[in-house]
Amino acid sequence: VRPRVSRHAYSQCRQDVQWGAGITSREREEPATCADLRASRVSALRGVRLVIGITSSPDKWGARRREGIRQTWLRYDQNGRQTLACFVLGRRGVKPKELARIDAEAALRGDIIFLRATADGQGPFVTISKLHAWFRLASELLGLIDSGSGGGVESSAGGAGPLSEAEAMRLRPDSPRRAISDYAVAMAHSVRHIAKIDDDTFIHLPELHRELDAMHCVRNLYYGCLCYSGYNPISFTKCGFDYGPNGGRYRKYNCASDSATHGAAHPPFPWTSGAVMLASTPLIARIAADPAIGSFVARSADPSGPHQPNMRPGHNTDEDVAMGFWLSRFHRSGVAPVTYVKANEKLTNIGCKLMNGLYRP
Repeated sequence: VRPRVSRHAYSQCRQDVQWGAGITSREREEPATCADLRASRVSALRGVRLVIGITSSPDKWGARRREGIRQTWLRYDQNGRQTLACFVLGRRGVKPKELARIDAEAALRGDIIFLRATADGQGPFVTISKLHAWFRLASELLGLIDSGSGGGVESSAGGAGPLSEAEAMRLRPDSPRRAISDYAVAMAHSVRHIAKIDDDTFIHLPELHRELDAMHCVRNLYYGCLCYSGYNPISFTKCGFDYGPNGGRYRKYNCASDSATHGAAHPPFPWTSGAVMLASTPLIARIAADPAIGSFVARSADPSGPHQPNMRPGHNTDEDVAMGFWLSRFHRSGVAPVTYVKANEKLTNIGCKLMNGLYRP
């Protein structure tokens, strides 16, 4: 079953539905904060439809990017009302001097959420484990999953949590009870989407909300700049990157063959580039609670396991491809049919434009 990119998602929903109905004027005047999310104060998040984790690094470059974001798109009126955006940093493996500096920044700014059990500062790219830790922590704080339900992955809060057999059965993605629970909990508050965004991305929040408003009824939404590639989940490597679904480059580079550089790859599937990775809340909760994905993530962070070429052991990146791979498994199995929405024309890589145009493979 080839995942289909929806061309009708914008026309599926009633356009007369108004978000935020029933919210008092006082609640509108008091914007939600990252402290509210950290404390799981769901009542303070009323009206917030999108929670964004801005993945950032603990070094001086990360600090400069965070300040740039604070001075630009975090100043949109939507932040703290329809959107809550927080910076996401790991703590494990960070140098004590850098920890002291980001602790002081967190105390002053109040907009940083720490992944205490997650390694950070080990390289320039977001790891698979950091992405998954953010999704798990967001799901825990919003009450979508129980703390520690990560399929054996260390809890974002710092604990450990291999699932018992009974818990694993309860959290199986093909469990009807779990599917109902996901949507029931998601509907209990206003947060409909969760995103991961890089700290070198500028988001036009008013435009993004116009997009999401038009798709407010779409279940299992997966939104962003769609790319395609094959993927080897054993070595965490992609092969045959392309912007089209026909698999031409997958075949050109012989990705299905063991002899290819990143061979034995699964056939091409869509994934959204790491600049903006946005999905419906129940999809994120499924990723966070799925035991098989938890094992996948633990293996990606194991220094004694396989790793991508030119990456240090335990520092496997291409987190955007990994997320697309997980969702493609849900989609193809029928567990959670995904609505893929392509927004490539709205997401421009300005850095690549310096080299005379948008990047193309």
